[in-house]
Amino acid sequence: MKKREKGFMLVETLVVSTLVSTVLIALYVQFNNIVKNFNRDFNYNSINNLYATQTIKKFILKDADGNFYKNLKLELEKKISENKFYFLKIANACDGVSDNLYSVPNCNIFSDLTSFYQVEQIIFTRESAKLKEEDYPLLKSQNFVAFINTIKNDPDPMFDDDLNQIYNYRIIIEFSNNEYATLAIAN
Repeated sequence: MKKREKGFMLVETLVVSTLVSTVLIALYVQFNNIVKNFNRDFNYNSINNLYATQTIKKFILKDADGNFYKNLKLELEKKISENKFYFLKIANACDGVSDNLYSVPNCNIFSDLTSFYQVEQIIFTRESAKLKEEDYPLLKSQNFVAFINTIKNDPDPMFDDDLNQIYNYRIIIEFSNNEYATLAIAN
């Protein structure tokens, strides 16, 4: 009696094809995630953007003999205590102050600095950078919101010796080429 090997060969081919297809699909998904994360990270906190952010941070800390930074902190804490906003937008031009826009004392110099680095918008917030849902429409772009949501930080506030809460702050910058950078500012 002759064996029928045609059926066995068909089943074996189907099993091997299924296994190879499964492995190829898994590799494609993993490779696709790697490429997506690389492209995202390429636009987040690049060296050039961190340098620009550091320069702007130094300007904020030293402008008006440090009073600009102090006033930013006071204004932000006031907005938070009034339950209005959890961030301040810093105006990069001499265009005055609105409800959520804070102007710079030396606005001409700051405007030159931000136009040199092609800054779209600057956000000043607490280091936790946790914003309310109502804050998101004020940030212009969903990509900027996605960047803010990737910021990892310490959720617990620091305390001084007298058990007074000390908040650290951060600036978050969106550049005109859809790149982003952030740096913390120690209190």
